[in-house]
Formats: sequence, structure tokens, C-alpha cells
Amino acid sequence: MMAMYWAFVILTLAVVGHQSQADSKTPRKPRQTESDRPNIIMILADDMGYGDIASYGHPTQEYGPVDVMAENGLRFTQAYSSDSVCSPSRAALLTGRLPVRLGVWGETHRVFLPWLTTGLPRSETTIAEALKIQNYTTGMVGKWHLGINQNTKTDGFHLPTNHGFDFVGHIIPFGGSYSCDNTGRYDNTPDPTKCFLYYRDEIVQQPYYQENLTTLFVNDTVDFIRRNKDGPFFYYFAMMHPHAPLFSSAQFKGSSARGAYGDNINELSWAVGTIIKELEELEIAKETLVVFMSDHGPHLEYCLDAGDPGIFRGFKSNSFEGGYRVPLISYWPGVITPGVSNEIFSALDLFSIFVDLADGEMPTDVEHDGVNDVSVLLGKEPSTRDFIFFYNRDILFAVRSGKYKLHFFTQADKTPEEFADVCLPAGYPSGHYFDCNKKSVSEECVTEHDPPLIFDLDADPTESWPLDPSKFDALIESVQNLISDHEAGLIRAPPLMDTENRDMIPCCNETTNCYCNYP
Repeated sequence: MMAMYWAFVILTLAVVGHQSQADSKTPRKPRQTESDRPNIIMILADDMGYGDIASYGHPTQEYGPVDVMAENGLRFTQAYSSDSVCSPSRAALLTGRLPVRLGVWGETHRVFLPWLTTGLPRSETTIAEALKIQNYTTGMVGKWHLGINQNTKTDGFHLPTNHGFDFVGHIIPFGGSYSCDNTGRYDNTPDPTKCFLYYRDEIVQQPYYQENLTTLFVNDTVDFIRRNKDGPFFYYFAMMHPHAPLFSSAQFKGSSARGAYGDNINELSWAVGTIIKELEELEIAKETLVVFMSDHGPHLEYCLDAGDPGIFRGFKSNSFEGGYRVPLISYWPGVITPGVSNEIFSALDLFSIFVDLADGEMPTDVEHDGVNDVSVLLGKEPSTRDFIFFYNRDILFAVRSGKYKLHFFTQADKTPEEFADVCLPAGYPSGHYFDCNKKSVSEECVTEHDPPLIFDLDADPTESWPLDPSKFDALIESVQNLISDHEAGLIRAPPLMDTENRDMIPCCNETTNCYCNYP
């Protein structure tokens, strides 16, 4: 099985290279769609902080293709993820709905794990499903993290093939884990019960071999673009980089002055550049909107293996700016004028924007939380979005209203120096502060604020100097009214992440102790 699979991969690489030469000599057929119905590519980084790339201010990270994209596109300074951890942020991005409406939260866990039998509800309409109605071909590759199976360990009930994606290349159903490390930095033997590589809805490698992942994802992407160059298409590239454990292919190891994390960013940047180069060579760059964003802020307790939130306080799982404010770049040559946007933007807005660009109709059977700010993403007009909700599980921790941010609950946050007590020399955390996000405010790490903490994000983006709440009665009342209106129309779905069944963990072959195609 191993020989057959990798022979297929090698053959695919050879075919892709051959097609590239042939395509360069063959005139591209005229598009059969309207010029205002672009191809759409959504590239999502994993755990990337606001300050992780050169164009967002990192002082030592190498300038690469993703920074060229920022230079020639629109770089946002006030873009927000839809949650501060992986599964809910991805579910919200793909549906345009807050995770609390979807049930993508839990008292026990905040993300889907291999032994859960739940996933993104199939009753929810994803971007892919909405665009398929408009005759878009849809595809995805990379990290899914929205569930696998429901009734048996092979039914694939929650996989992306059941959420509107026509093409599904190589995917990792769950997130990166130190249990999947095979680099020797932390472990030489990955855990097969946590690490599986799928192609479409079948396991092709268990445990997976990290170093090849980004190349596999990029090759799938290039192949999809070439096969669908006449458009229109929607493609979702959910990267594994730069989530720990850090890994990169041989050509990027040691490529960064920043160390292993910088190597990750360089490979991520190469992937972005390869996609854009392919669009240019196929002469469809001017017909394609590319959006690059991170799913949320960096996981600081990973120490030297962690990203950089820039100047912002907080980190992954945290409701301070560092957990939510992320890089966002929109790129569409000839349509988007290069520049910088300081407009407030949310990942929740992408659903309605993409549907609008495809001349589609928004689903009317459920409430959506995005704002259709097409002109903001394209850099044409000011934002109409005036607020951002910051949820932790099903609890509203904070609200941004205009330039002000009000915290009703806060998690204790540490500085990098304070994280040193959980760092081993190699950078692996010996403790997990990540779980300081429980619902009960009686826990030491969660504090309730009444009146709320108030920060002026224009004057104090680091949330260092709370304002005197007695001078902001009108603001507090206005936000309380906003919350009341929001909650009046909020149907909270029951949590999906509290039921475990260890017998549901996928296994490619019981007789090999779930090892298949591993080198």
C-alpha cells in the first residue's frame, strides 16, 4: 500500500510539472462566467500571530512572497478572527455564524478531538455549499479540524466531502500536536491514534510524516487550479503552518535567522507565492480574489515554538487583542489598489462577501453574524461594522464597539517571561496555561468585571491602561443594549464537544497497530 500511494504522489508531481509546460504553450480558453464573478481562494494560516511576518512588523522574519502579496494587495490592521481557538474559528469562518449558534464549543473541550463523534453540523450551510449553488467548483486541502466520523470509525460523516467540497485533496482532520512530531526535536515516533493523513475521505498515511505535508497541499492546490482555470472556483487552503510542532521540508530547514518558527513562516510564504505565481502563469490572476488570514492568535506557551502577537496583549484562547487580531491580506490585481486598511473587519464577514461576489443569495433559514462589506475587503469604502463579539465557549467575554473595547470577563494573561516556567530547553511546554478559559468565573484564572474594563484601542491598542468606567456610562449602556439585542435573537446550540468515544479513533489497519504507509 505504501509503495502504491507514494508512487501515485510522485507520478502526480511529474504530471503537474509536465502540465505546466504544456499549459504555457496552449492559449487559455475564454472564461464562461461573468467578469464580476471571480475565482476565490481562501488561505488560512494556523496559530499565526499579528506580528509574525515582515509586512506586519516582525524585525527578523525574512521578507517573502506573502509580504509581496501584502505589498501588492490590501493589508488590514484591524482584522479579527471569529474565535480564539481552532475548531470554532474555522466553523464560524465557513458558515458566517458565531460558534455559539453552531454548538461548536464544549464544557470539556474547545476543539474537536479524534475520539469525539461530533463535528460541524451538516445542517449548516458552508461557503462551499453556498457557492456550489452559483455553479462554482469547490475544493479544499489542509487542516479541517471540524470532525471525522459519527457512527463508525470509517463513515467520514463530518469530513469536507459532506460539506460542499467537490475536490478534497490531502487533509489533516485534526490539528497539529506534539504527539505527531517525527523530527527528533521532541519525539521520533508519532502517535498513530492522533495523527492521520487523509486523501478525500480515506486514510492514506497513519501516522503522517510531517515534512511532506506542505508540498502535498501545494501540489493538490496547483493541480486543482489548472483543472479549473476556466472557473469560477472556490478553494480553501487551510495550512498546518505555523502551528506547533514545527516542521518544514528540507529546502526550508535552517532558512530563517529566527530559527525553526521562522523556517515555518518561510515555507508558508513559499506556498502562498506558488499559488499566486500559478494564477499569473495561467493568466487568471486578474480574475481571482485571494484572501490570506490567520485563524486566531499565537499559542505563546509554546515558548520559542510560538508566534508573535506584535504589540498586542493576549494570545490564543484569550479574549485580549492578541488572541483575535490577526493578519489579513486581500489580493486581486486590477481590482484592489495596493495599500493599508485600518477598517474593522471580521472573518465572519467573508461568508456574505464571497456569496455577494458570486451573485448568490444568503441563506434565510438561519441568522448570520457577518457584515456584507465587499467594498471594505476591496478597499473601496469605509466599514459598516462597528462591533466585534469576543466569545469564550458560550460566554461573551468582551465587546468591541467603535474604538472602545469592554471586557466583562478576562483570563489571566502572562508575559513571555512568565511563561518560562513551563518551557523546557527545546521549547516544549511542560504545562498548559491554554486551558485558563473555563466557564466558571470562580476559577482563579478568570475574573469578572462589573463595571467592565474599558480600553480605547486607538490610543491604547495594547490594552494596558483601563479607562475610568464612571466617565463612560453612555458607552456602557449602549453596549449593554447591543448585547441585549444580540441575545434576543440568539439561539444557542447545545455543546458538541463533551461526548467521548475512544472506539471511534480512526485506524487504517488494526493488524499493523494502525501504522500504514509510514516511512
